[in-house]
Amino acid sequence: MNLVYYPAEDGSLPRNWDLSPLSTARSIIEEFKHQMEQGLSAGRSGSLAMIETFIPRTARFHPGTYVGLDMSGTNFRVAVLSVNPDQSLSGSPRIRIFPIPSRLKRGEAGREAHSRDLFRFLAGGIALTLEEERVAASGLRVGFTFAFPTRMESADRGVLLKWTKEWDLPDLVGRDPVPELARAFREAGLQGVKVNVLLNDTVGTLILGYFRDRRTLAGGILGTGTNLAAWLGSTAINFECGNFDLGPLRDRVLTPVDRDLDSRSRNPGQQRFEKMVAGRYLGGLLRRLLAEFHPQGRFGERGAVGAEDVSHLAADSGGLPETRRFLERSGVVDDGLKQRRQAASLARMILRRSAQLSALAMIATAEWADPKLEDDHVMTVDGSLFEHAPGYPEAMRRMFRNVLGSRAERLECRLVKDGSGIGAALASSAVEARWRS
Repeated sequence: MNLVYYPAEDGSLPRNWDLSPLSTARSIIEEFKHQMEQGLSAGRSGSLAMIETFIPRTARFHPGTYVGLDMSGTNFRVAVLSVNPDQSLSGSPRIRIFPIPSRLKRGEAGREAHSRDLFRFLAGGIALTLEEERVAASGLRVGFTFAFPTRMESADRGVLLKWTKEWDLPDLVGRDPVPELARAFREAGLQGVKVNVLLNDTVGTLILGYFRDRRTLAGGILGTGTNLAAWLGSTAINFECGNFDLGPLRDRVLTPVDRDLDSRSRNPGQQRFEKMVAGRYLGGLLRRLLAEFHPQGRFGERGAVGAEDVSHLAADSGGLPETRRFLERSGVVDDGLKQRRQAASLARMILRRSAQLSALAMIATAEWADPKLEDDHVMTVDGSLFEHAPGYPEAMRRMFRNVLGSRAERLECRLVKDGSGIGAALASSAVEARWRS
């Protein structure tokens, strides 16, 4: 049993799990900015890809009806919206949600997954949505949120570099997803539908925030995965910050639990930041911690603890009845309140560190764009972790104040719902405006 992971009675965290000391926080911020610079340089070194998106920072959105397709995590979303000539939206966007079967994301039981099956599923979802919304397919322009590392070649072309978030369809790596989706459209009878912009979910969130408030500097995803995008100059840059590797700070920040999770993942040595922050991995971190305290429980089983369990335990109060039920389901005999408090504290510790890391990445982004933080900046965020995890936005704000003092008032984190889908449709409108100008 390794008691170094147990939070103290006063709520303070073990050294490696608490990033709030100013020297630690500043070191992470400066390393993040250093790797931003490396990613933007001609040599493209460093773990931040800093991918140019070819999506313009524009105040002009072309009127018409547009569709946003969001393939960014657990679900596939189809958003339909109409932009008015006065640059407002006509009513509320209409959104349909289709859970993505796991068999379409990766191989199972010796069967290799193929992208054609995934794209046929996506085409079926958009066909059903257009039929129900009574939207004509002919001449329809679509923004496609494809939330995986992609080297962009133009606004509507890119090459998949690798899969993340435990997806694995090998046949698509090194290829452009847009022609594959177009083929599925034709097979589904969707002639006339054209993808005119390929983007990341963070870029969609950025564009939706910017459409609503021109102070928006960055868009972030804090859900199944995590990433950032920001206006750096006249175009949106996709950081792919889930791959931020902490550079020389790795030994100082990573815990043995992080290293074990990484070594047993599908992509060892990659997406280290995401594995400390994102919902896809938080259950795995808690499972490993609980296994040290409760070796008799079922915590050795992959998938035994999910992100929703982390949130439920962190939100539990009073006699901690939710935690008691969780432990009993996991094969742990309840021996009192102290045991439950321990489990709930570990969940809060994991969420707090995730929020601290997210806040530090946002501070680094804001300081890169505005070194003295002389202007107000909005950081729009989409994702279930930011929206639902107990105390998550508050922990981020505490980190802002801890690092920036009074200047923390210059940064506002703002939740945007369905940003990656609605933003994709708005990106399609923005690109259409550029082509027609």
